[in-house]
Amino acid sequence: QAFPDELKDSLEDALITGLRKNDVVSRYAGCFFILFSGDPPENCEERAKGIVEKWKSSGDYEAYSFSYETEQVGE
Repeated sequence: QAFPDELKDSLEDALITGLRKNDVVSRYAGCFFILFSGDPPENCEERAKGIVEKWKSSGDYEAYSFSYETEQVGE
């Protein structure tokens, strides 16, 4: 199911408020990209999951499904 623009905007707001000072979020072609700066790889998936769960609990978004991937960049 496609996300309406207002849901994308609210998710973007949740991402921005859920990130730390050195993290980066970008939105391109309907996808969000996040760089968790300074976190060990094992923490990144937990942080992403926590942000999405917090966003889903803040509104009536249970009808929408998410997928996300984590990948380590650099060393």
